[in-house]
Amino acid sequence: EAITTADGQLLRHITIPTLQCPSEPSPVRDGHSNKTNYALSMGNQAMPANAGGCNLYPGNNFGTGLQGHGNTLEAARISGIVSRVGWAAKMAQITDGTSNTIAAGEIRPQCGDHTRNGWYHHNSMWVATTAPINFPVACVREDPIQIGGTTYQWNTVPNPGCNQFQNWQTSQGFKSRHTGGAHFVMCDGSVHFLSENIDYLTYQMLGDRRDGQTPSW
Repeated sequence: EAITTADGQLLRHITIPTLQCPSEPSPVRDGHSNKTNYALSMGNQAMPANAGGCNLYPGNNFGTGLQGHGNTLEAARISGIVSRVGWAAKMAQITDGTSNTIAAGEIRPQCGDHTRNGWYHHNSMWVATTAPINFPVACVREDPIQIGGTTYQWNTVPNPGCNQFQNWQTSQGFKSRHTGGAHFVMCDGSVHFLSENIDYLTYQMLGDRRDGQTPSW
């Protein structure tokens, strides 16, 4: 927590340029540590709504992501390549193939109550494909959004609700400020821009390392 550099700067307050997307204008730090616009994927994980009132995307579509928000060290209960805690997949555990499995993608850190804590925080970078790409969320201290013809700020959006930044089912998903989609890195190292209009189950297959299906994308 209090690790510092030679000049006395907190390590968690260091900005890592490769973790910053040029399209992201939010403050470099609005939580525990400096932000990142990229996170590893826990795939099609079971995701509790948390804030309640919204259960559009419960996840675990293929029975491979049983543990709620990936809170486990058991590989058999994780859909993607990482869990919320200290587990990560070995290459041999990516049985759907590295070219068909998402390793990481873009996030908007201010849109989730955990992701806004930044790259150094132990309980920050658990992100799933369960929510559709760019699902609209009222992000903390960012531009208001329109819901049903009404404009809401982040602290006035209906809570509980699907557009609330504390609703893990929709807020802890991949998002970007790029028009129409977001960038993803596959487990083979290739980078792809995926449309926010991608078929939902196809996207979940790409998030899951072991669903046993070959997505057409």
